[in-house]
Amino acid sequence: MSTVSPSPNVSVALPRAAKGGLDRVGMIISSTCAVHCVLMPFVIGYLTYLGHGWVASESTELLLVGSAFLVAMGSLVPSYTKHRNPAALALFATGLAVIAALHAAGVKHGAGYGVAMAAGGALIAGAHWWNHRLCACCQRHGH
Repeated sequence: MSTVSPSPNVSVALPRAAKGGLDRVGMIISSTCAVHCVLMPFVIGYLTYLGHGWVASESTELLLVGSAFLVAMGSLVPSYTKHRNPAALALFATGLAVIAALHAAGVKHGAGYGVAMAAGGALIAGAHWWNHRLCACCQRHGH
C-alpha cells in the first residue's frame, strides 16, 4: 500500500493496483476497439463462415464504444477536476467525435470506415495514456 496525499493534512491509502487502473483498462478497451475496427473490413466474411459473426456485429461495436466511454468518464473527468489539464479530455472528445460522426453519417463499411474508427479508438487510448502519465507524475511529486 502506498499513500497519496491530496493535501498535507490528509492521507488516503490506495492499493498499488488501483493507481492508474481505470486508465489501464481504458487503454486496453480503446486499443481493442481500434484493432477491431481495422480488422473487421478484412475478416468479416471469414468470421461469419466460422460462426463468429457476433464479433463484427453492431452490438459488439456499441459495447466496446460504450465501455470506453464509461471508463473514460470514471477516469478522465475526476483527473481533470484535480489537475485542470484539458489535454486528455480533448483527445478523448476528438476520438469520440470521430466515432460519433461516422455513426451519424451512416457509414458502416469499407476500409476507410475501419481506419477512421481505429483512429477514434487510438485517440481515446491516447487520452488514457496521457492521463496515466499525468497522474503518475503527480504521484511521484506528491501533487
